[in-house]
Parts: sequence; structure tokens; C-alpha cells
Amino acid sequence: MEGSDQHRGWFQVSLIPSVATTGIPPFKKILTHGFVVDKEGKKMSKSLGNVISPQDIIEKQGAEILRLWTAYSDYSEDVKISDEIIAQLVDMYRKIRNTMRFLLGSIDDFDPAVNTPDYDSLLEVDRYMLSRTMEFAKNTMEHYDNFSFYKVCQELFWLL
Repeated sequence: MEGSDQHRGWFQVSLIPSVATTGIPPFKKILTHGFVVDKEGKKMSKSLGNVISPQDIIEKQGAEILRLWTAYSDYSEDVKISDEIIAQLVDMYRKIRNTMRFLLGSIDDFDPAVNTPDYDSLLEVDRYMLSRTMEFAKNTMEHYDNFSFYKVCQELFWLL
């Protein structure tokens, strides 16, 4: 995974000699992303004072927030970052974490061998929610297969 400026950089430097000498590219897939820019779409620059250091985010918010920002970003375009975006993701992270804690606490004594009901005995609303869960899982796997991580985040955020 590299920035789009690398198309003329190491991609070609490694691709051309490998194909010329062996007929085989040195990689199976390449994933490129746009540049990281500020909330107004301006290039990050120390002289403009708009640089947000990943280390600062990690120190203030934790590495999980930086990972969530990475997954949440649509890398097919330039990727925006700002204190406001990070603050929104901190809130979303808390919702995800608290929801997961609640759900895990609710199923602490669940034993699938004993407590799993027969599908035919489920209420219609339970069958509907099971169907939605399976659809979410299918969509999530498709998004991961297509490297569309931000779509996984969008679907997860919509559920919350």
C-alpha cells in the first residue's frame, strides 16, 4: 500500500525489471491511496501549520483511534484529517466499544449447545434480525475482499 505518487516510483522500478527478466510481476496486487490533507483539502505542510502527527493522535487518543481513522478513510481520494474528524471517530469508537461491552455482558452465560433455539421457533422479528445479521456479515466480507474498508465502517456506524 503506497501513495499515488509511487506509480512512477518504486512500482515501476520493481515492475519493469521483473517483468522484463522473468515475465512475472513482483506483486499480485497494488493498493494506492490519495494524499493526506487537512479538513479544507490543503496539503499538509509544516510551514502552514496544518500537520497532524500520527504520534500525537496515538499519545492523546490511542492507537485504536488512528487505526479507525485509517479504516474509515476512503483512500481512493485524498484523505482528510482534522481534530474534528478525530473527535467524531473518538465518539464512534466509544459507541462501538460500549455496545460490544454490553452485548458481551449480555451473553456471558449463553451456551450455544443449550440455548440456541430452533429456527422454526423464532419470532418473525428474530428471523428478520438474523437475516440482517447475515447480510451485514456477507457485505462486510465483500467489502474486505474489495479493500473497501471505509464501507465496513459506514455499515457498522449505521447499525449503531
